[in-house]
Amino acid sequence: MTSEVTQPEPSSSETDDEYLFTIIIATSHPETTVLINGVPVTVIVDSGASVKVLNSATVDRIKTQNANFRLTPSTVKIRAYGAEQPLDIAGQFTGSIITSSGNSTEVTFYVSNSKSRCLLGFDSLTALGLLSVNLTEQHRDIT
Repeated sequence: MTSEVTQPEPSSSETDDEYLFTIIIATSHPETTVLINGVPVTVIVDSGASVKVLNSATVDRIKTQNANFRLTPSTVKIRAYGAEQPLDIAGQFTGSIITSSGNSTEVTFYVSNSKSRCLLGFDSLTALGLLSVNLTEQHRDIT
């Protein structure tokens, strides 16, 4: 089963909706292993995602090694591409990510109740130096 998500057209109203490219995959996607609150986690590299998503099994592993772990309620709706229903989100927490090269950042993670893969989105990938975007063509008015 494959569920993909792309950034939809912005609406005129402000919402708590977030988007991601892939959450349940049947084919190979780029992935890497990072430390999340000190626990090794393999994550999908999703440059199109606006969120970081972990599954509940991974969060259970993180809880056992972090005595002060707190999951808080979330009003964010995370949608898969073409899906009418948002993912079932258990909550959110703020945690640290550290790469094998030592780069680190603190981010908000959303916890999915599904058996989804774990995923890092564009902002955390660039902050950690795992993804860089180099635009070489400058915008010009062609009128």
